[in-house]
Amino acid sequence: GSEVLTEPLVLGGIAVIRTIDNRFIGLDAKTGKRRWSYVRPQIALALRNSFPMVPVAADAFVTGFSGGKIGVIGLSSGSLLWETSLSYPKGYSEIERMTDVSARPTILGRRLCAVSFQGKIACGDVSSGNLTWTKDFSSHTGTTQSQDSVFAADEKSNVVAYSANDGVEIWRNETMTWRDVGEPLAVGRMVVMGDKQGYLHFLEQSNGLAISRVRVDSSGISAAPIVANGLLIIQTRGGTLSAYRPN
Repeated sequence: GSEVLTEPLVLGGIAVIRTIDNRFIGLDAKTGKRRWSYVRPQIALALRNSFPMVPVAADAFVTGFSGGKIGVIGLSSGSLLWETSLSYPKGYSEIERMTDVSARPTILGRRLCAVSFQGKIACGDVSSGNLTWTKDFSSHTGTTQSQDSVFAADEKSNVVAYSANDGVEIWRNETMTWRDVGEPLAVGRMVVMGDKQGYLHFLEQSNGLAISRVRVDSSGISAAPIVANGLLIIQTRGGTLSAYRPN
C-alpha cells in the first residue's frame, strides 16, 4: 500500500522495510511474517529520497527522520529507543521548512555523525543521542568519518572537514562546486566521492587537496562507494561496475 525507496535492512533474523510514508515494518527474514510495525507522524512536505538504516548493534539500528530528527529503533520490538533533534524547521513556506535527515548516518566506535538538509551537521553519542556539537550545514548526501575528522559535501558540493571532537572546521574544498557530488567515503588517507558527470574524486584527508580524479563513465555516480577486500567498488547510473585499488 506504499512505496519503498530505502533498501531493506536485514539483521538478527529480521528484515526491516521502510516505506515512503514513514512506516517501518519488521518481517521474519525466513518466513516473511510480520513481527512488528512502527509508524512515524506524517509531515506536510519531505524529500523524495531513501532514508538509510544503519545497524548500531545486533539488536538496534539508527536512521534519520523527516523534520530534522534522528533516532534508534529496537530490532526485536520496533520500539523507539531514543530520538533527538538534529535541526529544527524554520522559514515561512513548507519548502523552506524542509529539514530532513535523509542521508546515511555514520558510526565510528560510539561516535554517531549525521547531517540534515537545510539544517545542521552534528556528532554525538550513539548510546544516548546526546549531541557533542552541531554546525549549520545543508546536505542530502551524508557524512563519512576518520578517527579524528568528519567529512561532508554540502548542497553546493563544497566539501568540508570538521574536527570530530569539537566541530572546528579544518579545511574546505570549493573546487567541485555544483558538480553534484554524492555520498563520500573516507578510506586510507583519502576522501572519495563521485559526481553527476561520472568522475571519481580523491581528496587528501589532512588538507582537502585533490590527489586524483578518474572518470568511470559519463552517466554519473549516485550510489555510495564501498570497500571490499581492499578494493573500492563503484557503480554508475548507466550500469558500469568498477573496482579500484586505492594506494
